[in-house]
Amino acid sequence: RLTATGTIPKTPLVSWPSGTADASGAIKETRPAYFGEAGGWLDTPIYDGSKLQAGNRIEGPAIIEEVTTTIVIRPNDLAEIDRLGNVVIEVNGKMRNE
Repeated sequence: RLTATGTIPKTPLVSWPSGTADASGAIKETRPAYFGEAGGWLDTPIYDGSKLQAGNRIEGPAIIEEVTTTIVIRPNDLAEIDRLGNVVIEVNGKMRNE
């Protein structure tokens, strides 16, 4: 058995490219998606996740497609891309800092 201890440098966090609240430049299409809580099929904008920028805001219903995942934003939810590229979703309400 072996136990080792050491220090490694912290991985630097890289900020995402900054943009405005307008995320419309990342929309690649609109297609029907089913949201039972909203009464059924709704025309839903589909966003290319690789084109989103920090500060972009998306009102649901919407879908963000990325290489490794798909993020569904339900009706009445709001999403914002933070400075590290994370999608922060406020459920049934307004975004913080409003």
